[in-house]
Amino acid sequence: MAQYPLNAKSILDAHDRRSLVICNTVDRARYIYEQLTALRPDGVTIRLLHSRYLAEDRNHTEELIRTNFSKGQIEGSEIVVSTQAIEVGVDITSQVLHTELAPANSILQRAGRCARYEGDRGRVIIYPETTAPDESVVDLVENTAPYNSFSKIFQPTLDAFTERQGQHLRFRDEQAIISLVHGPLDRQVLQNLRGDNRISESMYWVMRGDSKRDNVSLLVRQVVQQQVIIHPEPNTVLEAPFSVPSFGFHPTTLQKYVKDWIERGNQLNLDWCVQYLEEQEDPDQTNRPEYRWYEVNDAKEAWLQPLIVVNPALASYDSTLGFLVDRGGEWDQRLAMPQRDMPKERLAFNYHLETYERHIDLVYDAFQLEWGYYASLAQRFERRFGWEEGSVYKAAQLAVLLHDVGKLSVEWQGWVRDYQQKIGGDYDPEKAYAHTDLQTDEQREIERNMPRRPWHAVEGAVAVLPTLETVLGDDHPLCYAVFSAIARHHAPFSSSHQTFKLRSDALEHVQVTFAKHMPNVMDQLVLWTKETGGVNKKETHPLIIHPDDRLECCDKY
Repeated sequence: MAQYPLNAKSILDAHDRRSLVICNTVDRARYIYEQLTALRPDGVTIRLLHSRYLAEDRNHTEELIRTNFSKGQIEGSEIVVSTQAIEVGVDITSQVLHTELAPANSILQRAGRCARYEGDRGRVIIYPETTAPDESVVDLVENTAPYNSFSKIFQPTLDAFTERQGQHLRFRDEQAIISLVHGPLDRQVLQNLRGDNRISESMYWVMRGDSKRDNVSLLVRQVVQQQVIIHPEPNTVLEAPFSVPSFGFHPTTLQKYVKDWIERGNQLNLDWCVQYLEEQEDPDQTNRPEYRWYEVNDAKEAWLQPLIVVNPALASYDSTLGFLVDRGGEWDQRLAMPQRDMPKERLAFNYHLETYERHIDLVYDAFQLEWGYYASLAQRFERRFGWEEGSVYKAAQLAVLLHDVGKLSVEWQGWVRDYQQKIGGDYDPEKAYAHTDLQTDEQREIERNMPRRPWHAVEGAVAVLPTLETVLGDDHPLCYAVFSAIARHHAPFSSSHQTFKLRSDALEHVQVTFAKHMPNVMDQLVLWTKETGGVNKKETHPLIIHPDDRLECCDKY
């Protein structure tokens, strides 16, 4: 445990071949990097890594770090300054690791990057104080950003590691620290899910589609990031705004930047400084989102907005330093052009012809990679509500494997056939497809001139309802949850369905995916192959979680 603040001198004094420095904020990481660069001894390489880089620049830096901090690497001398971006996903080891005080689980995650392999020896130095860009000393017990929601555990974390100073921590020691520090907060969070009426109320207003209510912000108070783009003409990217390269910011951090951008922009007499994106409600439920930019005149207006654009006269980008919040510049704006002006490898919405089975396999593989983060929480829900062990995982599997059954309709597959023929692409009538080819401007123009793609989200939820009721139970909360997740996996306001008819071989295609990923429920697969309505198109489907009375929902769920 360091008795002095984290700064360039303390890092250089302790340096031994390979050092990692992990800061809690990008601003402090960049400041320490610049200080180290100014003091850099001969033969020592200094690198910076954080979350505000374009993908290719970050990947390039990460690859260099992986090589230079790999197992058995003994040549060279290097210091990497990073944020928590390096906590996961980068398999490296170091001789010395400097870390700002953070929640106990984060510190242990960071410590795993020091003396990682058998036979390695190293030092982990925890700093209760650090140095700010204005050279002031920051008390990290009092200044916990971006971990403000965990502020109460900073002092217990400090106490726990201080008691064990100089010890070699084994797995059981780490588990003891996690239980001691995080246990009370985890129990409180779980209790709040059950007992805090504000959370319940807000949750169900969102499910009703009423996202304008002030109390909805309670649900997203702990959102990890808001995305920011730099662009001189925001209206030119409205067709696909999320395809523009963006940078992630913690909402609290972004507030001070937006305030500064507005002040500097007004001084420069700019036509606009900052704008936020808002999705327009689609009364036709076409699953085709439409967007509009709104000018930000007060930083509070940008709070928790999903996408922010800043005038390039106020912010810029550097491949070494990353996103520059405090200066405009000559950064090549073509990097932030809309889809038609961007290189193919940057397009977020390019598709290749993909069979239904292949698509489900890919989504299921991605789900399996992510499930580890949620398994513990799922078990706690099961214990808290008395659900069968493994039921949440089973529900999640069903949601993934059944989410696109609506695309097995005669109508959807017919649209695929017509489109692929118009573009001169491949098409096999014996196969079912989840995606078409969609890569060139010519193909996009053909698509725009065709009838809209048939609906498939709510239709798919209706089609798989018999399976959900059989596997989960027809009145189980998880049945409602999976039905709603499938129905709204494209648009948050989808609530009704069109007439549809599944292909005669639809069940066979579904069985192929279940045989591979969930064979234990093969004999329970049942589909409604045809649905002509029964629910008025303007009404919400009764099985979508869409309560009219908060208390009714609290009692049910």
